[in-house]
Amino acid sequence: MWFYSENGEQKGPVSNSDFEALRSQGVIRPDTLVWREGQAGWLPCSTAVQTGAAVEIFPDLRKVPGAGEVQCSQCGRVFPETEVIRYGQASVCAECKPTFVQKLKEGVAIQTTPMEYVGFGARFAAKFLDGIVGFIISWVTGFLVGYGYTSSGGTSPLMPFFASVTGFVVVLAFDTVLLVKFGATLGKMAVKIKVVRSDGSPIGLGTAIGRRFAEIVSGLIIYIGYFMVLWDPECRALHDRICDTRVISKK
Repeated sequence: MWFYSENGEQKGPVSNSDFEALRSQGVIRPDTLVWREGQAGWLPCSTAVQTGAAVEIFPDLRKVPGAGEVQCSQCGRVFPETEVIRYGQASVCAECKPTFVQKLKEGVAIQTTPMEYVGFGARFAAKFLDGIVGFIISWVTGFLVGYGYTSSGGTSPLMPFFASVTGFVVVLAFDTVLLVKFGATLGKMAVKIKVVRSDGSPIGLGTAIGRRFAEIVSGLIIYIGYFMVLWDPECRALHDRICDTRVISKK
């Protein structure tokens, strides 16, 4: 018997067949927290079903294809080759097909291979490099603003603050342009990772700006928002959860 969480409330118990029906209807999603007897604690559905006998009950949720099986490029689940459609090198399951076809009609850039989520190490390296680049840009901007102001005879004590704010805005604009155009800042480009929406599509201007400010929230709580990558099944930081983004490999 299974229990699952819905809007913060515990639901269940439900049988294996009912659980499968709820999952097919979208009530229980891969990230829905579930629990069953013998399980140490509550886990995301996509993680829980990969342990013990659950693999035999829900084989389509496994992430590693076996003989005669393929992985859906949209949801990442595993299906027999006969139960998916092919689009170029991409495999698409029946559940994802309507959304996939609609995106094709609309000309939306879509992910045609399963997303490879990036862990803490690569993300930390990218953030470190971005920090160096941001510091240089901010310092140069602040110096030029301050030099121009003092050269014109200005003496305001608020000048250092204004120069710092200007530097922050320039760095924000620089990173935002790169994220919208390439899906990655210079640091992310260096380690070959990029930011996308949960469905693999590129992020827009609003998401890029919002994600940068959401990162401030991740840092304010003793950086716990960043460390969430270590235990999240999709390697999401807090700002990824807030903005519905994912960080994936570009390789």
